[in-house]
Amino acid sequence: MMAALAAMVCGCTENVGNSYTISGTFENSQCLLCDSAVLLNVESDEPVISIVPLHNGSFTFSGQVDTMHLALITPASDSLLLMVREGMVFHSDSLGHCLFLLEPGKMQMARIDGNEYGVKGTKANDAFYKFQSDLTELQKESEDGGIRYDDIDFEGRLKANLDNWFGVYCLNSIFDAYSDSDGEMEAALEILDMFPDNVKLSSGWQSVYNAANSRLALAIGKPYLDFTQNDADGNPVSAKDVISDPANKYVLIDFWASWCGPCMGELPYMKDAYAKYAPKGFQILGVSLDQDREAWVNAVRNNEMNWIHVSDLNYWQNEVARQYNINSVPSNFLIDCSTGCIVAKDLRGEELAEKLAELL
Repeated sequence: MMAALAAMVCGCTENVGNSYTISGTFENSQCLLCDSAVLLNVESDEPVISIVPLHNGSFTFSGQVDTMHLALITPASDSLLLMVREGMVFHSDSLGHCLFLLEPGKMQMARIDGNEYGVKGTKANDAFYKFQSDLTELQKESEDGGIRYDDIDFEGRLKANLDNWFGVYCLNSIFDAYSDSDGEMEAALEILDMFPDNVKLSSGWQSVYNAANSRLALAIGKPYLDFTQNDADGNPVSAKDVISDPANKYVLIDFWASWCGPCMGELPYMKDAYAKYAPKGFQILGVSLDQDREAWVNAVRNNEMNWIHVSDLNYWQNEVARQYNINSVPSNFLIDCSTGCIVAKDLRGEELAEKLAELL
C-alpha cells in the first residue's frame, strides 16, 4: 500500500511567514470555576508557551512559531495556573480541551462534541478537525465504542495531505499498522521525502523518519547490534561473545519479561526448540525487561529456561530493548553466527522450530 503511495508527487506549500492567531470560545464556560485563563502548550521540554485571560469562555492567542507542533489549548483554574507557575506537570482540564496543530496562520477553535474541540483555518488543521469529528461519529455508531482501522481511511487522508503535517500523522498511523514489513518501512521513507521542507522541520516528521530508519537498521539481512549486559550474578555478557562462540551456529536474541503473559505462552515452543536444536548449534540470549530481580530469576529457574539470560532491570527503559526499538514483548531476532546478520524476526509458536529445521 505505501509503495503505491510513494509513486505520487506532492506540491509544496507557499511560505506565509511564521505568525499565528488562534481564537475561540469554550461553550461550557458557565461551568468554569472563574473567568481565569487558558493555556497553550506543546510537546516539548518547556510545554507551556502562552497564558492569556479567559473572558466569558473566550480567548485569543497570537505569536510566532518556527516549526509545527502538536499542541493543546486548556482552560485553567487558579489551582492549575499555580501548578504551571511552580513548574509542575499537569493534565488537560476536564472542563474542556482542544488538540490541534500549532502552525502559522489564522485559526478558529470549533466544538467537535461534548468537551472536545478542534481548530480550523489551515489545511492541516481542517483535515485534523475532520478526522477527530469522524472518530467521534464512528465511536457513537460502534456498539462497543471501538473503531476498526479500515473505517478511518488513513490512506485516502494521506493522499490528500502530502503537503502538510496531517499527512505525516496519517503516515505514522499506517506505518504503525505495517511496521513488521521492511518493505513498508522503505516505502514510508520515500513518502516522507515528499513532504515540503517546513513539514520536515516538525518533530512529528522527524519522529517517523527516525523510527523508520531505526527499524530498517534491524531489517532481515542487516547485521545484529552488539551489546553487553549483566547476567543474574552480575557478570557482563556480550552478544558478540555468544554469537562468535564456535559452538553456536544460530543465536536467538529474545526480548521477554516474567510479567508478560504472551512471553510465558511462548515458553513451551522455545523449550522444545532449544532441546532439539541446541545440540546442533542453536543458542538463546534472553534479554529480560523485568524490574524485580527475584521475579526474573524465579521465572528462569521455575520454568527451566536453561539458556543465557541478561537484564539491567530497567523495565521498558532496558538499554538493549531501546537499542533494538522494542515496543512490545515477546520480540526476537534470529542471528546467523557465520555472517552476524539477522535471518528472521519475531518467530512465534511453531515458527521458531520450523525455521531452525530449515537452517539446521
